Amino acid sequence: MFAVEIEFHDGVSSSEFLLMRRPYMRIGSNELADIVVESRGITNDLVIYRGLGNEFSVYAADTQSGAKANFLEGTYSSEAQFSFGDVSIHMISLDADLALISNEYPERVGAEAISKAFGETIERFPAVAVNGERPIFISVGREKSIIIGRSRQCALRLNATDLGQEHCRIVSSGDKLFVDALTDYLPIRIETDKIGTRRIWERSKVLSLGKEVELLPIYGDEDLTTMNRYLSFLPFKNTSAANAPMLVSNSLAVKPSRISLGMGKPITIGRDPTNDVWINAGHISRHHAVVVYIDESTLEIKDLSSNGTIVNGAVIPRSENMEMPLENAELDFGEGIKLHIAIGDQINQEIIQQQTSLDIEKKKRDTLEISRKDAMEASDITDDITTDLNTEIELSDFTESADKSAVDRVNKYKLQESFNRCSTVPVFVGTVMIISVLAALFAVWLFNN
Repeated sequence: MFAVEIEFHDGVSSSEFLLMRRPYMRIGSNELADIVVESRGITNDLVIYRGLGNEFSVYAADTQSGAKANFLEGTYSSEAQFSFGDVSIHMISLDADLALISNEYPERVGAEAISKAFGETIERFPAVAVNGERPIFISVGREKSIIIGRSRQCALRLNATDLGQEHCRIVSSGDKLFVDALTDYLPIRIETDKIGTRRIWERSKVLSLGKEVELLPIYGDEDLTTMNRYLSFLPFKNTSAANAPMLVSNSLAVKPSRISLGMGKPITIGRDPTNDVWINAGHISRHHAVVVYIDESTLEIKDLSSNGTIVNGAVIPRSENMEMPLENAELDFGEGIKLHIAIGDQINQEIIQQQTSLDIEKKKRDTLEISRKDAMEASDITDDITTDLNTEIELSDFTESADKSAVDRVNKYKLQESFNRCSTVPVFVGTVMIISVLAALFAVWLFNN
């Protein structure tokens, strides 16, 4: 555990205080850092490893240019302060027993911590060493215990994916260390023996937690002198996220665009979003391939797809575990979707190139989207003009039709009037003639009588 104070000297930003519940961390301007500090003065990231007691070691990470701030490196006790011009970083190592235990009252813990601070010195042994390029140490102390896992409540918190939230407990009792398993479904082994209950952890015996984490007990200074020999012969080495090889892609269809490879941990690739690497493309199978980082120089790939996978220019057999050199390995899934391995100093360069490629591709898509929107807007304007023209034509046709209909009705009315006049004359003449005949007949009848 570390307490970190970051003080900015720009006259505007206020200081920040952070509590890191990890035995390892990285501070710097690199986006892979655990604590990212935006500063022009930080040319190298600081990599911090916890040591015995309240000691910790600081290393300057390599940069793409090759420059390295070696003056920062060293072993510090209790605290250290680093100044980078526009920012200062103050670090304090905290005792592992300051972490709260379940169902423990914070007030009691605080009182005990103050009491210990005035009356006790930090015990260096017994301790636990975590295997890695640079080992991490955590002192357990006598008649004490620590919990190892991924939870924030663990005194030894590690990032391994096959580690439980609270994986196991290391107990110091008498002159021995004991291991208690806290999970039933995740493997815990001392050498080759799987343990399920409390077991004595003897000197130089390797404790394996899953595939990634391996630890050694440190009972005294004599164990420190022989530790490197044991670590060099361990079958698996824990690779930190900062130094691990990465699987990188420049395609927007691949999420995430980069992922660290943990040694022995399978990385699944496919169209199904539950995969470690999700590829959103129709020709990709739901579960397309599996990649495993075997050791520092070897990669294992298994193709599970229906369309095949090309590795380093050649199609690999389906459903077979194919081993190949880790360096310069490239996976081609077709239609421009590729994944390749970045190692060591290549990672920063790959990230820069990847970001540039993604920015370019995003700009292309944005340009195409703008062009498509402009085309749609132009099409909408054309449709509106066409609609207006059609409306005018329809109105014109309607007007002409209405005018023609009105003329027809007028002509029909005139014709009917003419017909009516013409038909009225004969009727009038006939009526007169009938009246005349009747008048003549009536006159003859009167004359005869």
